Amino acid sequence: MASATLTRRRDNLPFEVTSFVGRRRELADLRRLLTTARLVTVTGPGGVGKTRLVLRLARDLRRLFPDGVWMVELDALNASGMVAHAVADSLGVQEQPSGDPVASLAAQLEDRRLLLLLDNCEHVLDEASALASAVLQMCPEVRVLATSRQALGVAGEFIFNLAPFSVPRAEDLALPDLEVPGYDAVGLFTERARAVVPGFEITADNRQAVATLCARLEGIPLAIELASARLRALSLAEILERLDDRFRLLSAGARRAEPRQQTLQSVVDWSFHLCSAEEQRLWLRASVFAGGFDLPAAEAICTDDELPHGAVLDLVASLVDKSILSREDRGASARYVMLDTLREYGHTRLVASGEGRSMHRRHRQYFESVARERVFGRHAREVLDRLRAEHGNLRAALEFCASEPGQAVHGLALASALWHFWTANGTFAEARTWLARLLEVAPQEVTENHAWALCMAGWFASLQNDLAAAAALLERSRAEATQLHDRTLLGYVAMFSGSVATAEGRNADAMALFQKALDDLRLTTDVPGIAFSARRLAMTESAAGEHERAAAHYAECLRLCEEHGEDWEKAYALWGLGLVAWRQADHTRATELLRQSIRINSSFDDRRAVALGIEGLAWVAADTKQEEQAAVLLGAADAIWRIFEAPLAGFVQLADDHDQCEEAVRRALGEQAYEAAFQSGAQLTPQQAAEYAVDPESRDATSRRRPRPVESPSPLTRREQEIAQLVARGLTNREIASQLVISDRTAEAHVEHILTKLGFRSRTQIAAWLLQQQSPDSHDRRAAPDG
Repeated sequence: MASATLTRRRDNLPFEVTSFVGRRRELADLRRLLTTARLVTVTGPGGVGKTRLVLRLARDLRRLFPDGVWMVELDALNASGMVAHAVADSLGVQEQPSGDPVASLAAQLEDRRLLLLLDNCEHVLDEASALASAVLQMCPEVRVLATSRQALGVAGEFIFNLAPFSVPRAEDLALPDLEVPGYDAVGLFTERARAVVPGFEITADNRQAVATLCARLEGIPLAIELASARLRALSLAEILERLDDRFRLLSAGARRAEPRQQTLQSVVDWSFHLCSAEEQRLWLRASVFAGGFDLPAAEAICTDDELPHGAVLDLVASLVDKSILSREDRGASARYVMLDTLREYGHTRLVASGEGRSMHRRHRQYFESVARERVFGRHAREVLDRLRAEHGNLRAALEFCASEPGQAVHGLALASALWHFWTANGTFAEARTWLARLLEVAPQEVTENHAWALCMAGWFASLQNDLAAAAALLERSRAEATQLHDRTLLGYVAMFSGSVATAEGRNADAMALFQKALDDLRLTTDVPGIAFSARRLAMTESAAGEHERAAAHYAECLRLCEEHGEDWEKAYALWGLGLVAWRQADHTRATELLRQSIRINSSFDDRRAVALGIEGLAWVAADTKQEEQAAVLLGAADAIWRIFEAPLAGFVQLADDHDQCEEAVRRALGEQAYEAAFQSGAQLTPQQAAEYAVDPESRDATSRRRPRPVESPSPLTRREQEIAQLVARGLTNREIASQLVISDRTAEAHVEHILTKLGFRSRTQIAAWLLQQQSPDSHDRRAAPDG
């Protein structure tokens, strides 16, 4: 069950490092350091290339970590207390409902073998330090690679200071025969210049100018890239002239800053002043975005009489050309991202201009409207995908509401509108965190926003099985909804209260509450609420043996879904009907309905719903004497449930059915066979589990196992690859045996098999071969140097 808390991906690295000028020595040094150190922090000034270096190293080292390489980008976090949430979100891990979120996260990773990349820690240093410290103490097989402008200050931390690229010395610049190609900074400038001016080369005429430019920029990659981008409009001589003006201006005004920070600041300042007034204005205003933005967002938030709507497209394109923005394709649309250094620069100027609050208000208003788009109907998938893409902006808007006077009431509306999004993602702890913060700072008045926020806080408490807190919050919401005469809200309060009653085993109360919710919501225009409450009522009726009534209410839910093109709620109804068929011993129909539900819920990446479908299929398999398949399915479902804070999260009323199935299958197979089948299922990712559940015959026993992240074929087995990696780290046979919990003789035999397969005579050759395999330009090469 080593990957039970990880998402279906084996890593989440954001992009391929297609160009990697210089840094070969640094890459090798950092690789060696990471083989012995469990926490390495790459430090250096902003723009020096820390992220690019660790991404390249992470891609080279993927195969060394069976549970993958996972990057957590912290630069979009503006709120305090969100680092653990961001890490959990990236890894697909759900925090515990109470207690320290850092300790909870570390506890769920304690038996994993993975590499965790924490990128841009400097602005959340205390939280990143606490997280890294907990991981070091509780997770012996997890290694942490961080980037920060400041060391984390954690015991056991190794600091890797990344210096700027090599540049010609000042005394060498006047030499007529100066050889510039050997300097990494010149190599980077040349490569980037070719992207702007095809065919650019270092010549006798320009080498002095290139060398001088790189030296004046002190070899900082970001500065060099910004300078090379100016070749679109300026000559080298013009760039040098303007750069010289910027250096003098900054050296007179920021003497207390670190020298490298002065240089970076001067380059960014110079880049800013090379922009037109309209480009500068858009740069400043776009700094309110966190995690990127699309064109409609920029047009809605950043425009006014001074920056017309129609000008934004050309200005965005211009900022892309000038390397202020980078473009990422997401589906059919483009998304724009600003480097953190440039975003901070723009935001400082935005605040100084007096526009900061107004831009953040517009940002909040826009993303509140985005959050209000219903995750129901024909466009539900698109809405959900967009909310996931805008997670950073949603967090930024919520933080503004929680920290800016007078904005909390809007934050309550925004947080409440996101309940479908948070439910789909399984981010229950984050939802409760935001709702609790906003309820604490908002005026304690009976308003629509306050009453709905209480209701949604109760819902997420119930999903975490914090039933006492859920009941209290829902009762407060019911009282306020009664004062407001809000029938829709009263319907939702009754519906969520029915879920609490169900979890507590009060089935009669639950049925009455779901019926009240359905009666109230039928008098409103809230179609999603009607469908939801009809389905919850049907589920309770089915569990009570009232199958005909349950079928009628499921039919009402399905009718509404068909009328509105709604697939997600339909999938839950199909799941419920599958359980009805199972309880009536119609196993063929049950299997068909449950598989339909899994297909749809998998397309929404609703892991909780996929687990529910897999559970149902396990019960069907057990009843039809397919015990091995049932055990595999139970293992696959268990792996997904472990992502959440409790088994059957939100559906604990089904626990008895689960327990009865498990007991029957264990008894039929015997303990050893059951555990073997269960573990084979537990190693499936959620996506693999869904595929197996829908078509078990398409996968044999070996293909069910979670694949290692290997990019090219290898003559070695999975175990042999693992042992080869330990050999490369210098471990003896006895140390390998101890680490893998095998006998010394078994370890020795594996090493001998590896030598025989590869045709080698020494362990040194194994290490050299493995390093060659990890090289990005290797293609299944077998040869290694003699040694």
